[in-house]
Amino acid sequence: MNEQLFVAVSQTSSSTFSDWHPVQTADSLPRQPAKSNLWGPIAPGWKLEYPLPLTIQRDDDGSLIVSDDVFYQYGHGSSWDAAVRDLVQALLEYRELLSDASDSPTQKVAEHLATYLRPAR
Repeated sequence: MNEQLFVAVSQTSSSTFSDWHPVQTADSLPRQPAKSNLWGPIAPGWKLEYPLPLTIQRDDDGSLIVSDDVFYQYGHGSSWDAAVRDLVQALLEYRELLSDASDSPTQKVAEHLATYLRPAR
């Protein structure tokens, strides 16, 4: 496997997954977790306003697990792109789940998530 891992390096509104720059190959990832950040446009109509700290790990089967260090969501996939897309989907689903909350602690988490995850303009 010679996949490349990519990290968004700018917050421009025009950046997309294709604008990400290679950091290292997936094969070169150590068994210990690596750290990175995700921000800017992450899905059609959505952006991360602030850098979201990520932990990147290799699973026992060789796939990647990308988890965020703020909301404790994760994505899993055979490549960096697949794992990040899965994480983004998890964040959007988490936002939807929290939007229906009526208790104060959950509303506070929803408000915190809303400071990071915003509609793109």
